[in-house]
Amino acid sequence: RFSISSPYFSKNNLINVVSTLFEHLILINMKKILLSGLMLFMMVSVFAQKDTDADRSSAEAVTQVLVGKYDLTDAQTAKMLKIQQRKFKNDAEIAPLEATDVEKYLAKMSGNEQQTNFSIRRILDKDQAKILTKEEVDLRLKRAGVSSRMQKEGASSLEIKKALIKVN
Repeated sequence: RFSISSPYFSKNNLINVVSTLFEHLILINMKKILLSGLMLFMMVSVFAQKDTDADRSSAEAVTQVLVGKYDLTDAQTAKMLKIQQRKFKNDAEIAPLEATDVEKYLAKMSGNEQQTNFSIRRILDKDQAKILTKEEVDLRLKRAGVSSRMQKEGASSLEIKKALIKVN
């Protein structure tokens, strides 16, 4: 028969048993947390690598089109590739906002487009910059036409902004 006053239930013995149990539980949980974190990190790395490969190939394709359009030098081509990679990376980071905060998404997409155009203009010479300026004017006219048509159809301001960001 055991009683509270027996040596098995002494205060010091109970404290030692309980603290030992807690130490074991904490170690087990820490191992689980560390392993789960490691696995999560590895999975995110794999998915991030896939996105990076897709972005890189898209950036290379766009860069090749721009090389033909602007007759870029090798140095300009290398800079253009970096600009396009940054653009695609930023687009990928901004994309989730389209489902959660459309206004913020549109503002960031517009900012990314402006930043990209500024960076492109910076690496071009005067003759190449004339081509870019003409394209920007054409794009503004195209967007103005889309905006005008959508306003006549009664589209909301948000719908118009969403459509204009996709016009290239």
